[in-house]
Amino acid sequence: TERFLMFQHHDPKAFHLAFVAEMTRLGLHDTEVARALGVNQSTVNRWRHGLTVPYPGLRGPVLAWLATQPTRKDQ
Repeated sequence: TERFLMFQHHDPKAFHLAFVAEMTRLGLHDTEVARALGVNQSTVNRWRHGLTVPYPGLRGPVLAWLATQPTRKDQ
C-alpha cells in the first residue's frame, strides 16, 4: 500500500483518489487530518472533495503520513 500511495503523489487526480481511499479506510475526519498536518479543516475538505490538491512537493508527505496511520478498531 505504501508504495502505491507514494506513486500517487505525481498526478492530482490520483492523489485525490488515494487521499479519499485512505481517509475512508482509516476512518479519519477532516479535523483530525487537518490538525495532524497543520492545515485548516477547509483545506482538507477541499482535498477530499477533489476541489484542490496540495502543492506537488507536499502530496508525497501527506500520503506518507496517511500510510503510517493505524486503522481504527471501531470500524
